[in-house]
Amino acid sequence: MSFFKAFLAACRGPVSFGELRRQAGWRVIIHFFLTLLFSCIFVAVGRYCALKYFWSRPEQMFIESFGSGVEISRAGILPEKDADVSRRQELPYEGLLIYVSPKGPEKDYPDETLEKRNFILLWTPGEIGLAVRDHKNNLWSFGSSNAGVSQALRPEDIDMNTAKNLSLAQLKQEMMKLAVKPLPKEFAGIEKSSFVPARDTFKTMRAGMAVFNGGVYFSNAVLLVFFGSVTYMLIFMLLEHFSDPDKRIAASDMWKIVLYAACPVIVVVNVFPMLQLPFESLYDKIFLVGWIVYINIIKRCLEKNPALLENPEE
Repeated sequence: MSFFKAFLAACRGPVSFGELRRQAGWRVIIHFFLTLLFSCIFVAVGRYCALKYFWSRPEQMFIESFGSGVEISRAGILPEKDADVSRRQELPYEGLLIYVSPKGPEKDYPDETLEKRNFILLWTPGEIGLAVRDHKNNLWSFGSSNAGVSQALRPEDIDMNTAKNLSLAQLKQEMMKLAVKPLPKEFAGIEKSSFVPARDTFKTMRAGMAVFNGGVYFSNAVLLVFFGSVTYMLIFMLLEHFSDPDKRIAASDMWKIVLYAACPVIVVVNVFPMLQLPFESLYDKIFLVGWIVYINIIKRCLEKNPALLENPEE
């Protein structure tokens, strides 16, 4: 059975699983990952459209304030307009962009300016710093890029996994250190300056954020299904010893049913992050509840209809 036929069969309801359980194991795994891949692509597309909407006004404000792009030269990565003037710009989702000119940073960043933020981008002539707030612990994760000239202003190149966890006071100190840091030596080797349009930068940033979001939900779903299926199968095999042998489903069939049952649930649940609907934060809980309920509905249906568990050659 092809992928699309198998997916539609999994969506039609419990009766179809009598046939789906006969699929080869390798085919079931491929169908599962294809479902996951397509649904996460839809998440990325949905995120990109949302980001394009939310960032359209900030993009225009950036162009009005900093110019139509940035120039990369021996002096660093500088805006087209007023490169010697340090300033700030509001960003969506309670974000803040702080530009530090070659003349140096502001003397201080007031607490009330920073503490309400979800993230802060610190743009210096040579590097970019990214601070992300952890509301649960009231701490900040702060990292900076030092990958060289071509990547100095790409937030996606900052490895936040190794970022420091800081209090607000410590964050301000780290930001000041980065703001006064000398220009990296790579810039001294630039022979000819280049110009990067702002719209291209914003487009790349939106695409990077969208792909990252899709990847996050892909990895989350893989982990949820892996650990969820292993746990379910262990419980299933234990309980099968106490069930009626005439209504018993073979473990080799059950794991296929478990994976195929996850496919329509994944697609439905991924609509939440794709459209940024309410309860997106409950993604894993909604998925697990919906998945387990669907598996048990299928299991009961197959047990009540023994003919669905019979193989044609028998």
